[in-house]
Amino acid sequence: MPRKWRAGSVLDRLPSAQTERNAAGRARLTQGILSPSAQTRVLDPDAPAIEADFVYVPDFLSGEECATLLAAAGQLADRQNVDYVAQDYWKGRILFHTDVSAALPEAGAIMHRAKRDAIARIAAHYAVTAPIYADTIQLVRWPEGMHMDAHCDAAHADGAPHSSPHRNFASIVYLNDDYEGGEFYLTALDVVIKPKAGALVAFTSGWHHEHAVLKVRSGTRFTMPAFYTFDPAFRDHGEPR
Repeated sequence: MPRKWRAGSVLDRLPSAQTERNAAGRARLTQGILSPSAQTRVLDPDAPAIEADFVYVPDFLSGEECATLLAAAGQLADRQNVDYVAQDYWKGRILFHTDVSAALPEAGAIMHRAKRDAIARIAAHYAVTAPIYADTIQLVRWPEGMHMDAHCDAAHADGAPHSSPHRNFASIVYLNDDYEGGEFYLTALDVVIKPKAGALVAFTSGWHHEHAVLKVRSGTRFTMPAFYTFDPAFRDHGEPR
C-alpha cells in the first residue's frame, strides 16, 4: 500500500495504541472536572504553537469571520439537527455545513475556506502526501453545564466498534471565548488549551490525541469541528471540493 506521508513525518513516531498516559489522563477527569497533575501544562492562548504532534494557530479566523458564524448559529438555531444525529448527546446542538450554506451562503463560504485551510495546515505539519477529505464540518453549541468525556475520534477505549474508524485527523475552530470552563484537554499529553476566538487546534484521530472537553461553567461555547479521512468513500459529498 502506498505511503500517505513522507518518511520522517511525526506520524511515524506516534503510538497507535493506548498507553499508561491515556489511562492517567482519564483518571484526572471526573464529570468534566480536571484534577491537574504536577506536570499539567496550560498552553498560552496567544502564542502560535505548532508542536511536535499537534497544531495550534491562535488567529486562524478573523473576528469578523467568527462574528458571522456566531450570527449564523443564532439565526439557524431552530435548524440544529435532530433527526439525522444518532447520539442523543449531540441532538439539537449541531448545524451541518450544507444546511448553513443553503440558508446563509456567506457563512457557508467561511466554513468551506476554514476546512480547506485546515486541511492544508494538517498536510503540511504531518508531511502528508495523499489527499485528505472532510467527512463533515459543523457548528456546535456547548451550553452551560455541558462537557465531553475523554475519547479519540476513531476508536473506543474499551475496544467496542466505533462509528467512525475511518477518521485520521480532526480540527476545531473556536468561535467565541466569552464563557468560563470548556477547556480542551489532551489526556496523554496532559495539556490544557483554552483558546481565544478564532483559534484552530488540529490533531490526529488516534490515541495519542485522546481528548476531553471540560465542563462549561458559565456562558455558551461555540466551536466549528471538522473530521478528515484518507478514504474518499467517506468524503461528505454535500461539501464543495
